[in-house]
Amino acid sequence: GTAACWGRNVHGQVGDGSVEQRLAAVPVQGVDRISGLALGLQHSCAYRSDGVVLCWGANATMQVGIAGDDVRRPQVVNIPAGVTALDSNWDHTCSIMSGAVLCWGANPYGQLGSDSREAARPPVLVRGLLNSTSIAVGGTHSCAVVPAGMRCWGQNNGGQLGTGDRVDSNSPVAVAGLPG
Repeated sequence: GTAACWGRNVHGQVGDGSVEQRLAAVPVQGVDRISGLALGLQHSCAYRSDGVVLCWGANATMQVGIAGDDVRRPQVVNIPAGVTALDSNWDHTCSIMSGAVLCWGANPYGQLGSDSREAARPPVLVRGLLNSTSIAVGGTHSCAVVPAGMRCWGQNNGGQLGTGDRVDSNSPVAVAGLPG
């Protein structure tokens, strides 16, 4: 139920209150009852067994989900408790709560699914996703599994949304060929 991190720590992403590189595991301060971790490029997030989300590290694009500069110790993200899945990548994070998907952080390609390209803090609801069961976050895109298949949104320059084209999308689109 606790967490430990190590490695590069320029922005406090190890979560021990410092910005010193850690070559061995150190306890993340102020976290307990951890059910899952999600690691971005320079930030880290966790969710507890009660569904509360905490994040720490670089916050230049609001990827920690709170206002302000870099965060060296875990801070609670302002979303209701009940998160059951969480994933992060470069500088955004998405979670599932009661089947709905919430995302926050950088958004230059629409990877938050908010019908805009503006960074978001607090988390925004991804429209049209009900009964999501899992989430996967890439560098500049995001995907969720739903009963009708898979939906993805964000950058699509390499076809990562699976739509058969290379058109970015600010909102979820169906992945072709995955019916349910």
